[in-house]
Amino acid sequence: MGIRWISVIVLTTFFLFFTTMVGCSSGNNNSNSNSNTNTNTTNTNTNTNTTNTNTNKPSTGRCSIGEVINKCKDSGACKAQRDCDPKSGNNLEGTCFNKMCVANPTAESKTDKGEAPDLSCLAKAPELPKGPKTATLFGPVETFGLNGDTVGITVLVYKYNDNKGLTDLLGQFSSKAPEDIKTTDCAAKCSDDKFCLNKKCLKKEDDAGNPIGYYSLEDIPTNVALIIKAQGPNKTPTIQYNQWIPADKVKDGFYQTRAFVITTLTKSLIPGTAGIRKIQDGNAGLAGEIHDCQDRILKAARVSISLRAQKLTYFNGEGDQPDPDQIETAKDGIYAALNIKLAVTGPSGQPVELRAAIKVGGKPSLVAAYKARIFPDSISILTTQPWTPK
Repeated sequence: MGIRWISVIVLTTFFLFFTTMVGCSSGNNNSNSNSNTNTNTTNTNTNTNTTNTNTNKPSTGRCSIGEVINKCKDSGACKAQRDCDPKSGNNLEGTCFNKMCVANPTAESKTDKGEAPDLSCLAKAPELPKGPKTATLFGPVETFGLNGDTVGITVLVYKYNDNKGLTDLLGQFSSKAPEDIKTTDCAAKCSDDKFCLNKKCLKKEDDAGNPIGYYSLEDIPTNVALIIKAQGPNKTPTIQYNQWIPADKVKDGFYQTRAFVITTLTKSLIPGTAGIRKIQDGNAGLAGEIHDCQDRILKAARVSISLRAQKLTYFNGEGDQPDPDQIETAKDGIYAALNIKLAVTGPSGQPVELRAAIKVGGKPSLVAAYKARIFPDSISILTTQPWTPK
C-alpha cells in the first residue's frame, strides 16, 4: 500500500509528514487490499428516480466525533457526511453503495500516471495464486517520520477477520539487530553496509545511521488476509491492514515485507498540518491510499467512513501534506481520517467501514469497500484495492 506522509511532515512542520510509507501494497510490501462480499459487481449506480432515505441524524450545527454516519438503505442518491468541518463536512451529494452513503467524486478518475483505472477484478475476482501454503514472513521494521532505532519493536501478525479484530494471532517477534538475527545462507558475500538474512542482503542502518531492527516469523499462511501490528517504546501502535503473502511470490520458503511503526513525536505533529490541534488520548486515526486492480494509485477518489472523524483530509500530491482545500485524492492517492472517538475498546476494537468511489464514464462507481477495526491511541493504515483474499 503506500502512504508517503510522515517523513515530509516532520521535515516541514518540524522538518513535515509522510515520506515514504512506500507501497505498503506492492512489491514486497503486500498491499493488495480490500474486499467486501459485495464487490464482485461493478457499481455504476448514480442518481436514480428513487431518492435514498438517509438515516443520519440531521445536522444541528454541533458535531460529535465518533458518531455513526453515512448509513443508507437502498441504492440511489443520498447525503454523505465527511467530518466535523462546518464548511465541507456535512450533506455532500452522494450515492448509496452497500448500505453506505459515499460522497460523489467530481472528476473522471485516472491513475497517478494518467491512465484509465483498471476495475476488472470487480467483475471477476482473480484466482488465488499457486504455491506453498505457508512461508517465513520477514523484513525490516521502519519508522514513519523521524528516524529511530527499531530494535526491540514487537511485531505481531494476525489473521484478518472483520468480526474479531486483533484476536487471531499467528505469531509475534521482538525485532533484533542485524548481528543478532543474521543468517549465513546468502549466495554471495554481502557488502560491508549489509548483512545476510534469509538469503537476502539487507541494510544494517537507516539513512540517519540508526540500527534497523528485523523480524522473522515462520509458518505464516499464504493467500489469506493478514494484519501486521508494530509497537514499542516511544512508538504509537501502528496497524497495517490488507497485508498478505501471495503464494507465487514465495521464494525458497521466504517472503519479505516491511513492518511500519509511527513514533510518538511524529504522531503529535500530524494533526497540525491537517488543521486540528491533536489526536486526543484514547482516540484513533485511519489513513491510506486508494488503488485500482493493478495496485496503481488512483486520483479523484472520494472516501467516506462510517464513524465521524474530527478531520477527514486529502493530500494534494505536491507538498506531501494534508491540504484543507483538497476534496478528493490527488496523484499520491492519500486520505487521512484524524481524531476518531471510540465507543468500544479492547482487543476487538471499534468497527469501522470504509467506502471509496471514483467517477467512470460520468458515473460514480464503487472502488473500495472494507471493514476494519480501529483501536485507542493507535494509527491504522488502510490502503485499499477493489479485491483482496479473504
